[in-house]
Amino acid sequence: MRLLALTFVAASLHARADFASEVHPIFAARCAGCHSGPNAQAGLKMDDRASLVKARAKIVPKVRGALGTRMPPTGDPLSEAQIQTLERWVAADLPWADVGAKAASKWQALLAPRVVALPQNAEINPIDKFVAAYNAKRGLAWRPLIDDATFAKRVYLDLWGVTPSFEQMQVSKNRAALIDKLLADREMLAGHWISFWNDLLRNDNRAYHGETKPYTPWLKKALESNAPYDAMVRQLINPAGPDAPEGFLVGVNWRGDVNASQLPHMQAAQNTAQVFLGVNLKCASCHDSFINKYQLRQSYGMAAIFSEQPQLELIRCDTRTGKMQGPEFLFPSLGAIKQDGTIAERRAQAAALFTHPQNGRVPRTFVNRIWGRLFGRGLVEPVDDMDAEPWNADLLDWLANDFVANNSDINHLLKLILTSKAWQQQAAPIVEENSYTFRGPQPRRITAEQFVDSLSALTGEWRLLQNDRSARFAREWEFKSTALTRALGRPIRDQVYTTRPPESSTLQALELVNGTTLAQSLRRGVQRLNGTLPEPPAPLFDSKAVRRSAGTRFRIDVAGKKEIWLLIEDAGSYDWDRTIAGWHDLRFDDNVAAQPSQTQPLKSVAFFKQSYTALTTPVGKAVHIAVPDGARTLKGTIVMDDIGRISEVNSAARFFIFPSAPDRNLLTKVSDAPPVASPKPETDAAKLTDRLFWQTLGRAPAPAEKQIAIEQLNANGGLEDLLWSLLLHPEFQYVR
Repeated sequence: MRLLALTFVAASLHARADFASEVHPIFAARCAGCHSGPNAQAGLKMDDRASLVKARAKIVPKVRGALGTRMPPTGDPLSEAQIQTLERWVAADLPWADVGAKAASKWQALLAPRVVALPQNAEINPIDKFVAAYNAKRGLAWRPLIDDATFAKRVYLDLWGVTPSFEQMQVSKNRAALIDKLLADREMLAGHWISFWNDLLRNDNRAYHGETKPYTPWLKKALESNAPYDAMVRQLINPAGPDAPEGFLVGVNWRGDVNASQLPHMQAAQNTAQVFLGVNLKCASCHDSFINKYQLRQSYGMAAIFSEQPQLELIRCDTRTGKMQGPEFLFPSLGAIKQDGTIAERRAQAAALFTHPQNGRVPRTFVNRIWGRLFGRGLVEPVDDMDAEPWNADLLDWLANDFVANNSDINHLLKLILTSKAWQQQAAPIVEENSYTFRGPQPRRITAEQFVDSLSALTGEWRLLQNDRSARFAREWEFKSTALTRALGRPIRDQVYTTRPPESSTLQALELVNGTTLAQSLRRGVQRLNGTLPEPPAPLFDSKAVRRSAGTRFRIDVAGKKEIWLLIEDAGSYDWDRTIAGWHDLRFDDNVAAQPSQTQPLKSVAFFKQSYTALTTPVGKAVHIAVPDGARTLKGTIVMDDIGRISEVNSAARFFIFPSAPDRNLLTKVSDAPPVASPKPETDAAKLTDRLFWQTLGRAPAPAEKQIAIEQLNANGGLEDLLWSLLLHPEFQYVR
């Protein structure tokens, strides 16, 4: 079975970097300021392939700093991921795409709303009326509608982010009722869509190199209550009150020398324009853009809205110009921003302009994002270029107007799309053509969170979110990213991410085939599924989260114990690799030194400038110690080195002692039920095969598949291999 699955991932081993979506954004943001136009430095132009071909041997060494001055010479170096993208691009012979200014077009994106009449035809859903008129004009026919099983899988993934169970697949006949049922479960709906919003709004609980302010509680509450979109926009632009989402405007405050285009107020300008207006200001934050019509002056006008000082000096490519710019909305015809107003006044005015009744751009941008999410391609593409021509401008404008007329109700928009024939058509193959023609939804790769959550729903084994007060099973979005989810496209959210790369990659293939994260999830999932997961031991000692430094003494009862296990877990450090944590002066009954069964390093730990010798252990690796006969107590001190006190490390650890080998996934008692009800154990190989195929692929196994699967289940370790093969199947990994 694994050989069959390998044929699927092998193709991704040769994935090359896409110029338009991966390489060009790097050039535009970090290189084009100096290497473009008639006076390009060193004669190298980022918008000219011939120029880049001549310099191909120098591109990667220059950005790595291995050939003269590192490029770019100012600001942070390119990340390792960005450098690897350039390496793949160069290795693939610099594949090119035209991303420059396009030939003059008659299309002009409107700012104000435009009233559009519904086409007159027999269709019921308004979306279908527009698509029917579109098809008739082009001589196209409707594609066949998907069957009930495919519909159930598609709608569960799009609304809840998990594949439906075998039982749920069998009762989903009334499509409208099923949509209503899924929309009504606000916790499951928010648990899926929050990943989309976290990407879009650059929100993440993880600490980055630089100050950030996560606002997850506000966002989760807004999604669970179906808050009107315009109200969310106003709060994001003008955060006020103790629970306000201030982190969206705060951005990432990088330490050290920072390029002027990455200062917090410029990030706010870039992010608000991109997210709400569908405008890319990243180029225009350094110089007049060469990929769209926006100018450096306009970017600084937006930045001045969000800066402490309302007047900003224009800085072109880190060179001061001496010219000043005051606050100005990107589309000033909607209204002016007070030039000498306080930052609170400017934010309030900006919030009013973003949600102004004559600002049709904001609802158009949002409905286009949702359409792109559900169909695999937006009405306007790319979704961050709302100046581009839609493939159906009438449909876009009608959807935007209907969205506003219904109180910017996101639920209403989702239901309108999901109940349409347009969305319920069979997935259309992607056709390479000069101009896009809508034929139906495109196949979409499931997200990292959908992959992990669907596996958890399949086996009943969820990751445990543990804190000082309780532990509960939680969905993948609530955790830091793992090697698996990063490989599957979950971004680090140091900037706005409005889409995720749909292409497979070498990293994905390697992680799916050999990654420890998936292997461990499958192993525990199989144990959970067949009821063989051991009951975890309760801790004898739990320090709770200890931050930065520790000198806590403890004494515990070990009477009658034959062994103990020491365990240190990361509790949210910024940089655990630089954290030094350990156990100092461990003694049984005050005098017998505790000796681990395997040699463990003793390190000198500086605690408030005093030196201690401590038994240090790698994070997550339990250390075994035999308890001497008759011993009744164990005492010691938990310590962390002073290096953990600096913000770049910000150490946080949790120390445990167990009476037997601990289960890292179940360190404390679980307080809540899992997000999805766990499946019942099934010992019949044929029935288990049916269940697994239905829940992963959305269909019954073919006779040959069923025979192979049953043989696999009857083999030692066969369930794990069968699950692995199904997870790698294209029918699981794509929404079709």
